[in-house]
This record gives sequence, C-alpha cells and structure tokens, in this order.
Amino acid sequence: MSFWLAAPVAAITAETPPLPGARAGATPLDDLRQKIRPAPQERLARMVDLNEERTAQILRKWAAAPEAVG
Repeated sequence: MSFWLAAPVAAITAETPPLPGARAGATPLDDLRQKIRPAPQERLARMVDLNEERTAQILRKWAAAPEAVG
C-alpha cells in the first residue's frame, strides 16, 4: 500500500467502531477483502484454466507435504 494511502486508511479504521458481529481485530477493509475474495473452488478453477500442469504440480506438492505440528 502506498504511503499516501496508508495513513488515511489507518486513521479511518482506527476511528471506526466495530460493527455488531464483526470479528475481533478485523478492520472494515479486512471485512471488504473477505467479502470480495473468490471462493476456494473458484480460485482453483482459475488456476486450472491458467495452467493445468502447474496446478497439478502444486496440488501434488501440497498433498505430499507433511502436516505442520504445532
């Protein structure tokens, strides 16, 4: 984010009270990003449309990766 935009956005989000039912720590900008983010199925379909072979490689890598133990 550009400096000229970061300061006004930070000021607006700091002054804006959270909406009822809003997630803790979420800003209105975060809520907007969540609403316009495509569903996982749509994202996967777009990846396949762009490059099916690369998408298959990525999925194989994710499937073979050991789960993180926390």
